[in-house]
Amino acid sequence: MKLTETLRLRVSNAMEVEGFTVWSEFCRVALTEKCQSIERELKERDPAEFVRIYGKP
Repeated sequence: MKLTETLRLRVSNAMEVEGFTVWSEFCRVALTEKCQSIERELKERDPAEFVRIYGKP
C-alpha cells in the first residue's frame, strides 16, 4: 500500500506511541477498531440495517 510521506510519518509516530514494532500488527488492530466503531455506530443509528448487513447479533 502506498502512503503519502505525511501519512507514513503519522503512522510511524502512532506505532511508536502505542509500542508497535510490526506494521501488520498495527494494521490489524487499527482495522479491528475501525470495524468495531462502524458496527457500533450503525447498530445505534439503524438497527434494522445492522441486522441486514451483519445478520442477527
